[in-house]
Amino acid sequence: MVCITFSEIGVGYTTSAVSGISIHFYDNGIRNMLINNYNYLEFRQNKGALWENYLLIERWKHNHYSDHNVLRYFWRTYDHAEIDYIEKVD
Repeated sequence: MVCITFSEIGVGYTTSAVSGISIHFYDNGIRNMLINNYNYLEFRQNKGALWENYLLIERWKHNHYSDHNVLRYFWRTYDHAEIDYIEKVD
């Protein structure tokens, strides 16, 4: 597995942007290779994206290995405000 996707929640609500997906890489090294950026963290412009990816993947691993069946979503408004992660438990 290289990456996982999250669907956008809230499609059809007036505050929701056009539906989309959020892609997160299982390994930040693969992500770094694809964007050709191996700089140290203190020199990177995308620190927030790296931490977001790391935390969301660790949460996914926890749920997967604990056999928690959850649906993963994110929320983005038309003015690009965003909630990065929403879990819905079955």
